[in-house]
Amino acid sequence: MRARTWNPAAALSAALLAAAFLVPSCSDDSVTDDPSLMTRLDVYAGDNQTGTVGSLLPDPLVVRASDILGNPKPGITVQFSTTNPGASVSPASAQTGASGLASCAFRLGSSAGEQQVRASTEGDSTYFTATATALECPEEDPGAACAWPSGHIFITTTSSSLLSGSGSVVIDYDPETGVIEKVLETAELIIDLAFSPRGELFLSTTEEIFKVDPDDKSLSVFHTYASTAPVEIEPDYGSVLAAVTATRLFGIFCPASILSAEAAVTAARPECLAVDPVSRDAWIVTGVNPTFHFYRYPWDGRGDFGTGVEEVTAATGTSSPAGMCADSTGNIYVVLDGSGAERTIGRILSDGAWQRTFFDLYDYSTTGRWGDITYLGGDLYLIDTRNNALVAISATGPGININVRMDTAFSDLIDQGERYGICASPGADCP
Repeated sequence: MRARTWNPAAALSAALLAAAFLVPSCSDDSVTDDPSLMTRLDVYAGDNQTGTVGSLLPDPLVVRASDILGNPKPGITVQFSTTNPGASVSPASAQTGASGLASCAFRLGSSAGEQQVRASTEGDSTYFTATATALECPEEDPGAACAWPSGHIFITTTSSSLLSGSGSVVIDYDPETGVIEKVLETAELIIDLAFSPRGELFLSTTEEIFKVDPDDKSLSVFHTYASTAPVEIEPDYGSVLAAVTATRLFGIFCPASILSAEAAVTAARPECLAVDPVSRDAWIVTGVNPTFHFYRYPWDGRGDFGTGVEEVTAATGTSSPAGMCADSTGNIYVVLDGSGAERTIGRILSDGAWQRTFFDLYDYSTTGRWGDITYLGGDLYLIDTRNNALVAISATGPGININVRMDTAFSDLIDQGERYGICASPGADCP
């Protein structure tokens, strides 16, 4: 069934036609029909999205309730439902607001192909249509893997007291207990690490992306780059991973897939990449001192990137972007590391507003040196390489709390030039 989309011109035509029928005749002047009591329900936003089977669509399904004159109707209860096996809507019932809008989230069912959601109210209904695509590999399965401890901070570094030789070490830090555990050591020079949306751990070098076996901690090649370059990786909420080099932004879907999502970029900072978990849009930084440009690339995590939109142009003085992450609501955080008092964490709010100094790193520690950053449960985590500390900074609420754990496991003594990456393990749906 085709969705009926709200159209102001059509609404006006319907209103005029209805009004013609409601004009009382000479023989009947007791018309009781009230147009304001009649409700029309139309698709407003979120129709025709695509995602893998079992995944949550990035955009909500929004309907608009109006009277036959096209005026919005607040306070109308809308029921959302689906009959596709394994599919779900949340919430199943919602009331329209002042603009006549009500919405729900839709998790696709278990079968590939067209799926529908019915929105209904007393007297009218409409339908949303979505397309579910089949999984190309197990790594795309949206079901939680639950193979790694949830709510932990994972760090890879080339400088740690836990590193016995040359190469890299991966560390697991539990914020609740403070326990630090060495996960693995490898002769590979690891550039970054990230969990996929389903909770599988990946490591990147300048040539390959490895998947880590959670049982024996062995590495298997998941993807090989076409050319050698430093790469930052982040979760792709429509598939497996997103990655950036100085000249390319791309999606990594499955080992057998052609990288259909790829965008050419110029002078990108290869240590800076964030993917908004709400919209799935990708963020990168380009430029050189003292001016940097923050670009948002519209993306659903499955198809091609949209055209990059420059959201912020920032004059940063002597500091340069050294790390980037997104929080659970779509705010973007950028570590700006430089000399003196210009060491800060900047923030781009979900409405696009730029805060040059969300947190003053120089005020916290005049000697600190900073790089990559991650978000977990309301806190930002980053390494102070000069003071060999993991620093947790509250990203919510009035006032900012700071927790510091100093340990040479995070960054070894007198070594400030190491490469490290940091990420948080998901697992809200895991036991």
